[in-house]
Amino acid sequence: MIVRKAWMALLLVPALLALAPLPAPPAADGSVAALRLEGREGRTELTVDIAGGTVTWTDFALSGPPRVVVDIQNARLGLPSNRYEGLDRGGVRGVRTSQHAEDVVRLVLDLDRETRYTVEQVAGGLRVSLQSGAAAFQPWSSGAPAASRPAAPRTATATAPRPAPQQPVQARRITVSFQNAEMRDVLAYFAEFSGRSIIAGTDVSGIVVDGVSFNSQPWDVALRTLLQAYGLAAEDLSGGIIRVDQVANLAARAGQEPLVTRPFRVNYVNAGDLAGTFENLQTDRGSLSADTATNTLIVTDVARVVADIEALLATLDVPVAQVAIEAKIIFVDRTQLEALGIRYDLKDFQGNSFGGIIESPLYDPVTGQPTGESTPNDRFVLGGPSIGAVGNAASEVEDATLDVAISLLLANRFSLVALVSALQETRIADVEAMPQITTLNNRTARIFVGEEITFLTASAGAGAGGGGITLQPVQVEAGIELEVTPHITADGRVRMSLRAENSNPTETSNNLLNVSRQQAENEVLVGDGETVVIGGLTVTRVTDTRRGIPFLMDLPVVGGLFRVTNRSERKQDLLILVTPHIVRQDR
Repeated sequence: MIVRKAWMALLLVPALLALAPLPAPPAADGSVAALRLEGREGRTELTVDIAGGTVTWTDFALSGPPRVVVDIQNARLGLPSNRYEGLDRGGVRGVRTSQHAEDVVRLVLDLDRETRYTVEQVAGGLRVSLQSGAAAFQPWSSGAPAASRPAAPRTATATAPRPAPQQPVQARRITVSFQNAEMRDVLAYFAEFSGRSIIAGTDVSGIVVDGVSFNSQPWDVALRTLLQAYGLAAEDLSGGIIRVDQVANLAARAGQEPLVTRPFRVNYVNAGDLAGTFENLQTDRGSLSADTATNTLIVTDVARVVADIEALLATLDVPVAQVAIEAKIIFVDRTQLEALGIRYDLKDFQGNSFGGIIESPLYDPVTGQPTGESTPNDRFVLGGPSIGAVGNAASEVEDATLDVAISLLLANRFSLVALVSALQETRIADVEAMPQITTLNNRTARIFVGEEITFLTASAGAGAGGGGITLQPVQVEAGIELEVTPHITADGRVRMSLRAENSNPTETSNNLLNVSRQQAENEVLVGDGETVVIGGLTVTRVTDTRRGIPFLMDLPVVGGLFRVTNRSERKQDLLILVTPHIVRQDR
């Protein structure tokens, strides 16, 4: 029965191979000879000139910072340089190339924002088209285009299925069914269909695939799904070879591979921050450390892991954009005071008074001549007809700018003195601050201009001696402060988390020191170079005080002669404006 199944499987494989399209024989490797960057009808196009051979490709997009990666298979790198930075044309900041694998050239486009793109095959190479909407710019080229190759036409039909924008190109789709077929024969079919070399381990023998069907699925997804169903795993080796074996065998083999130690010099980011990023790529025997003195990443692991870390490091170690933040803090404090009042003092010539406002001369009651003395403030002589009175005595206008005294003689026996006081005062405090600061993308920056005030706080001490009073210094900052964390979005705008504050120390009437603060905290999304108002506050305080002689102060028209009026109006305005600028590299 076993022999019969084996013969059935051998007969099934040729039939399946006849139904499936046969792949083209592998061609010689092409050479990436030149790059051309140019603008056309609102698009940015990068043409890759490839000399000789037929190539295929896969592509995908990355963010943070935005990049487009194209892996050109069956190709070798023939450019004089592999890094072209500071281009800044049509949304492309730079172009990098590397020999990612023995027959794979990796092309990386560093963009200033995430952009929809397509990759197509044209005569003589590949073309990456970015929907950048950029205006015309000066074309750029690198390398030497092949003279024997005809110029690439404007449009061409791609030989591979065109992927959706910003989506990786899927592998060739497969439609097949397996019934009572040995795993080795199934792997042989996948090798023929994909054009890849697949090597099966010794423990794969004896596994029979029965009742498995795939309908228009990417061949790599179908293969890995099939292997997982039967307890197997696939491992990609250099040169495009796929090794298939039991999961335990692959793990044991990885434990026997020799370790390799390589240092990687990191240019633009902190090597210690990258150490945590690469931890998931390492094997159990691997180790990774960062040298802070030279900003170098030291990797010890199997050669396969070291190569993966090197490829990923090339995409992560890129210049980080900077953001210049301009803020304007405007604080206006306006105070207006008005006061008007009349006070009265009525005395007779006998020297009678009652809490007088002014002093009056004393007269001899017999002769009617002045005695040379003055009335005391609270003296009142009883006996005989007399009168003494004070009106609005406690309603004095402080710091009056106008004082008018009016003295009247009534019936030759009484003196009436009226004091009219008036005040009008306007105070304006205008504070304008324009802090500016430049920081890296996603890094918090703080700027402070002011003074540090020290308070002493008293507390009762504790201890065996019964305690005591302990003074502890407390420091408080007062001034202009700006704290901001910018993040550049994919479409070229800036999201900011910021806090702006204006604080001012003031002394109270009881000789205490207070700190008045005007503060705004917010998170906003702003375009490059646009100004946004993150805080606007107006506070108005109005105080009206009326004091006077009861009943008389409320009389119409003449009521103002019997009262003192005080009015205080204070307005405080706070306005905070912020403008971010993305600092771009010079060409």
